Parts: sequence; C-alpha cells; structure tokens
Amino acid sequence: MIELTRLNGSVYFLNPDWMLTVEATPDTVIRLKDGEVLMVKDSVPTVIERFTAYYQALHQPTLKPYTSP
Repeated sequence: MIELTRLNGSVYFLNPDWMLTVEATPDTVIRLKDGEVLMVKDSVPTVIERFTAYYQALHQPTLKPYTSP
C-alpha cells in the first residue's frame, strides 16, 4: 500500500495494483481500474516515487545472484 493525502488533508492508503493512470490537471488525479477517480494533494512525481518504491520492495530478489563456477 502507498500513503496518499486527500485534498482535505486526511491520509489514506491505496493498493497500487488498482492504479491505472496518474496525471496533473493541476491537482493530481489517479484513475483506478474500476473507473473510480481520486484527487490527491501529493504531486505526480511523489505518487510515482511511492509506486516505484512499493514495487521494488515487493519484487526485491531474496536470493544471491547466480555466478558461474
């Protein structure tokens, strides 16, 4: 989950798997796969950074890289 801030200042968490697009209009608008539209205070770069960090943490390899003998 990533932390986002509503326009009224309240904080909530969103599952990034539901995100379809993020755009600045000038408010940051997030469109979800189910058609819902969310407006947040967070900037587009901030949303993208949190999205990227979430997936990097989720898919972080836990095994050591293979090296040939």
